[in-house]
Amino acid sequence: MTMLPHVRPLDFFKLNKFAAISLKELFPLLLIMVAFPSFGAEPTIQYDVIARTGATPLPEGEGFITGLGNYPAIDGNGNVVFTARGDTDSNGNSQKGVYTFIDGLHSTVANTYTPVPGRGGATFATFSFTAINDIDAGRVAFTAALDPFQNEVGVYSNVGQTGPSNLVEIAVGDGIEWASVRDPWVDGDTVAFTGHRLLPVEGT
Repeated sequence: MTMLPHVRPLDFFKLNKFAAISLKELFPLLLIMVAFPSFGAEPTIQYDVIARTGATPLPEGEGFITGLGNYPAIDGNGNVVFTARGDTDSNGNSQKGVYTFIDGLHSTVANTYTPVPGRGGATFATFSFTAINDIDAGRVAFTAALDPFQNEVGVYSNVGQTGPSNLVEIAVGDGIEWASVRDPWVDGDTVAFTGHRLLPVEGT
């Protein structure tokens, strides 16, 4: 049995490049099984800190990360995507966003200053800490709200784009084509998601 070291109230760790987990004091820990190097051998487990509240600077923001989302994700190359927030910035803006940790560096995929694709310059309003995001080969799909009341939540991605900060709208739960969308999944150049569709699929 491998004992985890004492951690702060909320940290993200990378476990052997196979799983990303969050650890919270006073809550049960998620136990993750990793493959043994050979039958009956004792595995070597290394924990790498991805982000730590109160210590990790908020990417492209002010101050430090003060909160972390519930569902970080990791791909086969050890790249991690996670949701985080900071304190209100000097402009009075709520600092929240979706971030990656790739090759030891934190980067912003989208935050509350990022323009929403195809929405006339409007920026993302918020990023849910209970949303499930995904990453594959360093490219990300995530969910975000277009308004403060989260009446319109969309799935967005940088898959197939020229750069990690170039985003496209996959689908939006705006009550026109989709009632709701959530839980995106990335596989190579493909993005899948769960949704409640209002309009019939073409050809049916």
